[in-house]
Amino acid sequence: QSRKDMLPIIEQVSTSVQRLLQQDVDVHTPLMEAGLDSLGVVELRNTISSSVGVQLPSTVILDYPSINALTAYICGELGLQEGLGVQKELQGAVSATEMGATGCVALNSFSAVLPVGQQS
Repeated sequence: QSRKDMLPIIEQVSTSVQRLLQQDVDVHTPLMEAGLDSLGVVELRNTISSSVGVQLPSTVILDYPSINALTAYICGELGLQEGLGVQKELQGAVSATEMGATGCVALNSFSAVLPVGQQS
């Protein structure tokens, strides 16, 4: 099993992204930076899930934000990686800058108690 086995998955993910965004997207570019919105995230996940035959979690596009990262995850789920975990594959597939830029948390609701200035 080699990178050659992963090519159909890379092509499928790339094609799905290109159709949805109606533009070519580099395999290392974060999909949200390429113009993918929240509705697109759901549509892309559903399209890829049905085309590769793997049930993908709802946050997969956010957790694996580029074509390379997403492909590495899917290949891991399909058992196409050469004894490497998804994290090891991601280290080569996703740059440290990309991981840093996309390692964020979405808050659906937020509350906080903020200190107020003391009055004397």
